Amino acid sequence: MFNPIPSAPIALAAGAVLGHAWGTLYVVLGAQLGAMAAFGIARFVGYELLRKWFGDRI
Repeated sequence: MFNPIPSAPIALAAGAVLGHAWGTLYVVLGAQLGAMAAFGIARFVGYELLRKWFGDRI
């Protein structure tokens, strides 16, 4: 998957705008929610696709 916006500038901007503690909290929370969403999409959509491609071998 391709991410068009790198995370480092966003983290630096969050720290500059919100301060060190709140910026870190929001960046970590956003990264965690994004990872959970990506996992959920891959889990529910990807499983059916892989099952179609490989059958019962997975």
